[in-house]
Amino acid sequence: MNTCLQCLCSIPELNFYFINSKYKEEKKNKRKGLNACNSYRDFLMQYNTETNPFRPTSSMYNTCHSFLEAHTQHDCQEFLRRFLGAMQDELNYKKKYTFPDNITMDKAWNIYRKVNPSFVDSVFTGLMRSCVKCMKCNYCSYTFDPFMDLSVSIKYKKGDSLEKSLGRYFAKETIGADCGYRCESCKKKTSVKYYIKHIY
Repeated sequence: MNTCLQCLCSIPELNFYFINSKYKEEKKNKRKGLNACNSYRDFLMQYNTETNPFRPTSSMYNTCHSFLEAHTQHDCQEFLRRFLGAMQDELNYKKKYTFPDNITMDKAWNIYRKVNPSFVDSVFTGLMRSCVKCMKCNYCSYTFDPFMDLSVSIKYKKGDSLEKSLGRYFAKETIGADCGYRCESCKKKTSVKYYIKHIY
């Protein structure tokens, strides 16, 4: 928790938004249900005025216990995703959305942001467009996926780097016909090539 909160404190735009209660202005008709947002603001107010080391506020612990089971192990990434997710849930609209076929990245992003307009999304969320290409008829099936982080593989050997890990993540991958994929176009079970075509 401490590690993640220190990282969040290093983002001036995010902290300005919460310290100045901008989220309350945007959600002025929603007086309840802003527990995660309020707890982060309480933490920031104390963080900016306290001169000695201190523990996160009780409201922060209460918020964490609402999405993480107490007295069990959780890693930093899990805490950060759950905490940001809690704020997203409080600030975004609870509406379903779909992406039409053959839509551009700009239009897909606009659809996502219309339903998820939170400042948290504007800072942390991106959109990925992946392709599954049929190896028989070359038909490409596209999928749009919002993301907040990328789970890249790290090889513990000399010369490996973040750039190489990202290269492996975005590399094209061939999947055999035994994967059970049936092409939407030729209706045949076939091997496919999967790759990420665009990232926004």
